[in-house]
Amino acid sequence: MQFVNLFGFDIANVTMHEACELTIEYATNTDKYYAIFTPNANMIVKAMKDETLFKALVKADLLLPDGISLLIASKRIGNSLKEKVSGSSYFEKSCSVLAETGARIFLLGASEGIGETAAKELKKKNSSIKIVGTYSPPYRFEENKIENDKVLEILNKQEIDVLYVAMSGGRGEKWIMKNKEKYKIPCSIQIGAAFDFVAGKRKIPPEFIKKIGFAWLWRLLTDTKYVWRRFFKEDIKILKYILLLKKDGSI
Repeated sequence: MQFVNLFGFDIANVTMHEACELTIEYATNTDKYYAIFTPNANMIVKAMKDETLFKALVKADLLLPDGISLLIASKRIGNSLKEKVSGSSYFEKSCSVLAETGARIFLLGASEGIGETAAKELKKKNSSIKIVGTYSPPYRFEENKIENDKVLEILNKQEIDVLYVAMSGGRGEKWIMKNKEKYKIPCSIQIGAAFDFVAGKRKIPPEFIKKIGFAWLWRLLTDTKYVWRRFFKEDIKILKYILLLKKDGSI
């Protein structure tokens, strides 16, 4: 597998198909506990001022380029990434290929009931998928030892091959890297707001919109005021980092 170093992170230079194949490999390998993250512009910007998040991304086993800004950055340094691997699309497609292997899946996070609804929608599309459980813990449960221990206990009671985590603002990445050796699941994947999209709580951009790199514009026009605030307060800063890029991908 090849990587493109951007902003200090080794971004996997893979297609969606290759990303799904790697997910199967990690889910069936018991030699270690793998972590897959899907960084976008917002995640990169947050990591630049959050040392713990930065280290979590660096230590991940697979970073998938979920954002047109990463493709633009790779072209700027003359080492283009193959394609954008949208987190929401990757969630559904990886679940589909995992279903063919009999892998046991658990959905952790999102608001109350969202994970359960997402599981039902995934089962409608593929009846063979094995989702062994869902759980929506209280917001910022990771800061409360009792609640965090409860989550670990729930996970340890199940036989799980792949754990999808839906936690916002870099929390999922940090939580996985801190706890994956405790719950001992072969493959953990932080998937952002993907549960919300599959459950129908948020509108999914059409596939052609994703491919041409305008998913961000779609969400600005269709999502909540929060997305506008996040875009102009945080995401836009990625342009500065892209302009500062050196040929080796550092800034």
